[in-house]
Amino acid sequence: MSLPGRCPEGCAQERRLELVPAAELDELTALTERAEIHTGALAAAVAPLAAAPPPHHNAAPLAATARVTLAGHAPVESRLRELAAQPIEPVVSWWCPHCGGIDAPQPCLGVCIRTAMRWASAERAVKMQARAAATVKRADALRALLTLAAHAHPQPGQEERHWDAVQRRARRALGA
Repeated sequence: MSLPGRCPEGCAQERRLELVPAAELDELTALTERAEIHTGALAAAVAPLAAAPPPHHNAAPLAATARVTLAGHAPVESRLRELAAQPIEPVVSWWCPHCGGIDAPQPCLGVCIRTAMRWASAERAVKMQARAAATVKRADALRALLTLAAHAHPQPGQEERHWDAVQRRARRALGA
């Protein structure tokens, strides 16, 4: 991975670049954006749980809405969970701001073939990974709350206490 340049200063001011394959960042970005749309739909279904007054022993409509939402939205993709959790290992390269020359050492495979490859900033990848992890965490919290609203049946006389707990969790999940 070299892009030779003609530098009058002999590339004496090279700067360190940390790069990742652009395809990996593209995949992480696409999965994160899809998960954010999914999370938005879950948040829209949770909002009435946070805002509505207690149902006075009739939570059936809210439970039905929660069940429909859960059925229509699968959990966050396992590939996004994997990408959000694995460490990012950048390739270190060197760039000359004067001539634009780039040099990144590669292990010798004994075959001299150069293939073009797109690279992206490792810093951008780390930021996207943090965004992905936050999205996964929020989606999981919203799904857990909808599952509770859809399937929990409080004991007789405990309906108001149950509803208060659901509302507190909904407000926390939406505030995250």
